[in-house]
Amino acid sequence: MQEIINTFGIDLRLLIIQGINFGILLFLLWRFLYKPVLRMLDERQKVIAEGVENAKQVEKEREGIESERAEVLKKATAEGESLMLSARERAKEDELSMTKAAEAKSNQILKDAELRAEELTREAQAENKKEAARLAVLAAEKILRNQNAG
Repeated sequence: MQEIINTFGIDLRLLIIQGINFGILLFLLWRFLYKPVLRMLDERQKVIAEGVENAKQVEKEREGIESERAEVLKKATAEGESLMLSARERAKEDELSMTKAAEAKSNQILKDAELRAEELTREAQAENKKEAARLAVLAAEKILRNQNAG
């Protein structure tokens, strides 16, 4: 072995010192680089896992909100249709009541007009009777004058 070391020119002392240096370097790298990098990777993995979990939870909440939105929309549509139906029925009722009121008013106006026409007819007949009586008196007067004069 000594011959191989001499042949290749290896200094045993230097080899041992380099081995010790390598051990110290390995220890320092392990202590100050490898452990913090592993710790950082573990923390990063936890953050990613939390993100994935949060994404799953958000997806569940979104699905719940989506189904709730669909149900609210369905209720609102049904309520809107109900309101439209009741509004149409109310409009029909209002139309009927307004039509009945208009018919009643027109009937009342017609009755009032008929009564007024009857009253005017009576007044005209009474006026005609008075006029006929006055003409009869005038005619009788004229006849009497003609008989008295002649």
